[in-house]
Amino acid sequence: MPTPSTRQRWAEGLFRGLHALGAGCGKLPLVAGVALVLSARAVPLFTPPEAPRTAESSRFEAAPPDAALIDAVLAKRAPELGLTLRRQLVHAIAEEAGKAGYDPLLILALIDVESDFTEEAISDKGARGLMQIKPSTLHFLAEKEGLRLSREEVAADPALGVRLGIRYLRTLHDRFGDLDLALMAYNAGPTRIWLAKKAGELDTFRRYPRAVRRDFRRFREGEGLGGDWAMAQRESEEPSPEVKGP
Repeated sequence: MPTPSTRQRWAEGLFRGLHALGAGCGKLPLVAGVALVLSARAVPLFTPPEAPRTAESSRFEAAPPDAALIDAVLAKRAPELGLTLRRQLVHAIAEEAGKAGYDPLLILALIDVESDFTEEAISDKGARGLMQIKPSTLHFLAEKEGLRLSREEVAADPALGVRLGIRYLRTLHDRFGDLDLALMAYNAGPTRIWLAKKAGELDTFRRYPRAVRRDFRRFREGEGLGGDWAMAQRESEEPSPEVKGP
């Protein structure tokens, strides 16, 4: 297992590679895996193949925390996703949001703003999917994670894209130390936000976190929960590593 210093160097190399991939783009590509790379233990992106199910085993299958809540929101907000994909997304969001220390409805709010829950969404910058991440970046990150998949295979896996998107957000949050700034960086790119913050010119970028806040509040209130933005963050199920700024 890599030592902390090794993990740090690995993460810094990952950031440099991702920055090179996205030079000149409006949205800096995914740096999601740094949260995984820095973690003290490996966190699999894929679950092992399931054993054949029986009615009895299905009765006692443990659902991840918040699964029912996520499924309820997805069923109402995005029924067109279908049962199979919805189940995959429920598990991906529940597991990754828990590890990252986020209310899963924050992730649903981000997806709503990014893609309107449209699996085939493509931005004018080439970002794709529910979390609007570039295929080249997903493939780069998959290779760093040791996933021997083609670019097409990585880009075609919506649940994997969501997992990596959540890890990207957590990594940005660790770098900036503030959720609103992390959301701005997710949308506009970390370099642009660092420069804007230094110049005192962040107002241009505040519309995006406001939109995420709005949908977060709407989803929570729709489920009979309080819409306080402080609820977007929770205690992480795993310790967050210290990550240096650029």
